[in-house]
Amino acid sequence: MKSKDTKFDVSMLFELFFFVDNACLLMQQWVAQHWLSEGKTMPRPRSVPKISESEILTILIFYHYSGYKCFEYYYKALVLNDLKTYFPTAPSYNYFIELIERVALPMAILAKLTCQQAEKTGIYYIDAKALPVCDMLRAKQHKVFCSNRLERKIFYGVVFRL
Repeated sequence: MKSKDTKFDVSMLFELFFFVDNACLLMQQWVAQHWLSEGKTMPRPRSVPKISESEILTILIFYHYSGYKCFEYYYKALVLNDLKTYFPTAPSYNYFIELIERVALPMAILAKLTCQQAEKTGIYYIDAKALPVCDMLRAKQHKVFCSNRLERKIFYGVVFRL
């Protein structure tokens, strides 16, 4: 529930962190049992960040619930200031951007598992925004525009197809 003095929902942040942390622990256990049992060694990073994978994932996912349009502003204004008590080891913005690639695989696995568990309603939406082409001469080279693409010119309200 949002309180009057905060810009975010604390209970939602806790629920999200709990879900993400449990998922990260399950993924680490699975990797330890299956991947390492085959004689493979775990690659070790050059430097170990102070912030955990589950905290990074929580910050990334919570951005979509925060209402901010710019991730940099969200991170600097909300995470480094208002959420500092919840993420005391949060690094600077530039270092956090470098850390995102470390959680790409857990993020993809988490998204896949969440989508599989979601209720299938049969109603799905897709973004059908028009893709701009900078030059019509190059449109035939682009795989999206090469099929069924008719060039048109509008001259005084009449459409000429070339």
